[in-house]
Amino acid sequence: MRNKILFLLCLLFLLSCGNSNKKKASDVQSFIGKTIRIPDDLICRSAGRDTTLSLNKDNPYRLLVYFSTTSCSSCNMKSLLDWKQFMRLCDSVFPPERLKFVYVFNIHQRATDMDYDLKSYKFDVPVYYDKKGNFEKVNNLPTNNLFHTMLLDKDNRVLIVGSPFHSKKMVELYKNTIIK
Repeated sequence: MRNKILFLLCLLFLLSCGNSNKKKASDVQSFIGKTIRIPDDLICRSAGRDTTLSLNKDNPYRLLVYFSTTSCSSCNMKSLLDWKQFMRLCDSVFPPERLKFVYVFNIHQRATDMDYDLKSYKFDVPVYYDKKGNFEKVNNLPTNNLFHTMLLDKDNRVLIVGSPFHSKKMVELYKNTIIK
């Protein structure tokens, strides 16, 4: 029941966004309830060092953000400032064990170059580097970057598709879902 309500809310949001609504609604519908897999060959780094990111079942929610190579890399880096602000907001609203942020970067550059980019934006949280593009392949992600942000449950099933930055309704949808 809850998944149906979340789907309807996402659908209403997308229908209010303009052209190609049927395609957007279809993309969202295909992702709600889908289990997202994180391939074993991803490299987890933080502050220029190898690390691990605990994705245990203790965190009831995960906000996954995927940065593809089709999007502008400097735009991706600038969006990290928005994500840092959003993480601070979430930290002030939810206990830290309630929500885990997962960032996956599809990179074709050296990890050290990406480390430098993340350091320059003072983004020191663990991130995954996907040098082979396997994350996008195993999860059959759409090409539209609007659908590369997802709220997942503890079993990595998709609850919400879409960035919380595009509408106050989406922010409220995220908050209301995570609070439950």
